[in-house]
Amino acid sequence: MTLVVVSLAQATPEAMIAAARRAGDAADLLEVRADRLDKLDGKVLELLARDVRRPALLTIRPKREGGSFKGSETERRDLLIHGLEIGFEYLDVEADASFADGLIAQAHRRGAHVILSRHVLDGPAPDADAILAFLKECKDRGAWCGKVAIEAKSPRDLAALVHASLEARRRGYPAAVMAVNEAALRLLAPTLGLRLVYAAIPGEPLAAPGQLPADEIASVHAALTRVRGSTKTAFILGDPVDHSLSPAFQTAAFKAAGIDAMYVPWHVAPADLPRAIQGLAAKRSLLGANVTVPHKTAILPLLDRLDASARAAGAVNTLVPTDGHLVGHNTDGAGALDALAAAGIGVEGARVLILGAGGTARGVGRAFADAGARVALTNRSPRRAEEAAQVLGVATASWRNLETLVAEADLVVNATPLGLEPGEDPLAGIPIPKSLALLDAPYRTGGTDLVRRAQKAGAKVVRGESMLLYQGARAFSLWTDLPAPLHVMRRALLAQGVEA
Repeated sequence: MTLVVVSLAQATPEAMIAAARRAGDAADLLEVRADRLDKLDGKVLELLARDVRRPALLTIRPKREGGSFKGSETERRDLLIHGLEIGFEYLDVEADASFADGLIAQAHRRGAHVILSRHVLDGPAPDADAILAFLKECKDRGAWCGKVAIEAKSPRDLAALVHASLEARRRGYPAAVMAVNEAALRLLAPTLGLRLVYAAIPGEPLAAPGQLPADEIASVHAALTRVRGSTKTAFILGDPVDHSLSPAFQTAAFKAAGIDAMYVPWHVAPADLPRAIQGLAAKRSLLGANVTVPHKTAILPLLDRLDASARAAGAVNTLVPTDGHLVGHNTDGAGALDALAAAGIGVEGARVLILGAGGTARGVGRAFADAGARVALTNRSPRRAEEAAQVLGVATASWRNLETLVAEADLVVNATPLGLEPGEDPLAGIPIPKSLALLDAPYRTGGTDLVRRAQKAGAKVVRGESMLLYQGARAFSLWTDLPAPLHVMRRALLAQGVEA
């Protein structure tokens, strides 16, 4: 999927924010050209990060590359890093900047993206081979995409951009190539597989000769996408599934990453699961799938292969099409650990009590045990608890002693479905110690009964929405081989009235 970018190059942050509001829905991404500001410091960036809506791209272009930044490279690096820390999801930096690779590494850790750019506006334009070599270098260095901007002085220059774009698409090199003085490539960007095009605010003067209004470009791109028919699809299979928040944040992630894909909830009753898996395996457009209750263990014999994470847990929550096969993975455990780490909670050496014996409990239990936790698993059905514990190699505990178990635990994980409906609380009637940490895997608007009770007791609480976000981020990376845009995914959840 090609993102339409509108650049904000006004002289004051107030003017940029006003222009952002005029950009309209056709703009997928707003570029903050911070080098064009009369005054630039950390506080100005914080104002822009807060008030410029949509995913935002921060650019601080030096004068040598046609920009306006007059400070040192150290100052520019520090401003870009600050922009990363305060929530800019994308950064544009020149490929030859001395700090570019360090910036890419920091962006990956934060779920953000770096565009490595090269501008050739004087002298001969590069040929297709040179452009392609640069795009390969950008991919090898871990950039979200390589950007090449030239001034086309002949039809041959335009042809070189087209040839390089098509070959980059074939080889899997993420690209954004453009002639700054020509609009045609911007209109054809989806066909060429380009990740970005730059456009003007609808109804306002064009900022550069090669630009077109964002709404006109978006309209052409939509038509090309329909004709091309290359949209990939990801699914979530469950019973129930209508409550799932995954479609909201995964769809936002695909769009932010420039991936032509959609995410669809699929209600699958237990008796229909074999037929559903057969249908998935036959879909050429399949990007991947998530699996939720009650299918995480029932799906095991239906799959071609299991990843090590799924084999160890004896449960699957993510499907990845690989070499013509459906491979089962488990991101529940890693996602739970990520959610706890984001809240400052470690599990090494901790006494962890897991409620439940289904797929979520298994995924979490195996990952926590591998991370050095002392795990005990309990369930109302002792037989199910023993079966799950045997698969995981962890201890079991009696549900009859639940109050004592909770009092002695450092961390309790509710991995049962209890909490999806009002009035459900697996620890009903049991006091929650203030010293306890709680991870509640179910989620519901306003918080589950257990979450609200634990918060009132002063316990440290990690809600199911946070675990959902982080396991979903890991699934996104499995499907796309890209770092997940966590800022975008979290913002999409906030738009649903959910904090993660």
